[in-house]
Amino acid sequence: MSNTLSHFTFGNACADISCFDNGTEVREYQAIIHISQQKLSYTQQLEAIMTAYNKLLETLPDTQAVFKRYFLSDAANQADDVIVNDVTDCAKSIIEQPPLDGTKIALWVYLMTNVQTGIGKSGLYEVRHGAFRHLWNGSAHNMAANSEYQTRLLFNEYNMQLLEEDCTLEANCIRTWLFVNDTLLHLQASEVASRIRTYCLRWTTMP
Repeated sequence: MSNTLSHFTFGNACADISCFDNGTEVREYQAIIHISQQKLSYTQQLEAIMTAYNKLLETLPDTQAVFKRYFLSDAANQADDVIVNDVTDCAKSIIEQPPLDGTKIALWVYLMTNVQTGIGKSGLYEVRHGAFRHLWNGSAHNMAANSEYQTRLLFNEYNMQLLEEDCTLEANCIRTWLFVNDTLLHLQASEVASRIRTYCLRWTTMP
């Protein structure tokens, strides 16, 4: 079992990559792609991120993206451009969380080798290898009147999707992340009436 770290530079972007290899045919890669030129416009930074991602795939042959998360400085004005430019068939999460280095965009991508991917009957993204599969969702959201309704509706939807996959939230959900706008502001208010973005990773054994 090994875990190695690598650093690559692709034009105006860099990629820091961690590889997990336990000697089987499935290897896992976690990569963070970030901008090296802070003064570039958002359009130029997005282009640099996309170029670096494509170069990364060339550097890591036979890998497939199973999950991506974009970190944006101004999601309301930037997210649509990401959606138009990234047509990768995998679960995607787009959140407003400005990169700490002062740039406008960064990308975390999780890649694997020797897996099959597709969309399951529930609409969740499925990553399959042998008798095992991951089920992913990204950027689920709800615009109900307050945080209680938003959360209830989101988890009701998850439960229905899991049931379609012969899974349950209790038995098969490994992690769920909730992202809330202006957390500090809402902590001082009586309720959180904001858009929630979530993703859930589930691991199940095929019958």
